[in-house]
Amino acid sequence: MNNYRILFIRGMGHLPNTGILLVVTTQPTITTTNELITAIRKGVANWMLNTEEGKKFLNYAGDDFNIGDLTSCNDKELLNYLTVQGIISLKLEDYDEVYEYDTSLAQSSMLEEQND
Repeated sequence: MNNYRILFIRGMGHLPNTGILLVVTTQPTITTTNELITAIRKGVANWMLNTEEGKKFLNYAGDDFNIGDLTSCNDKELLNYLTVQGIISLKLEDYDEVYEYDTSLAQSSMLEEQND
């Protein structure tokens, strides 16, 4: 089994920046994040093609189902389609606010202020 954690960030003009952390356990056959995303896409596509709930979600998403749409999907059948693609478990965690990687946590001037 392989474990992956991928952060999808919604920034770029949306304030505040938010994100969704995708936490996935896969079969050993999935060895890269590209293979993982491909497996998710195939599972979601098959679910949409073969189930009424999947078709409803595609319509709900305006023909562009993304990670945000996946967070509102609780159809148990989708997990079956993902399992066929090698995904054992999938969990999504909302991040209310995401900071840039280079957000400063300490600077010389800050340290001097702390001593006052």
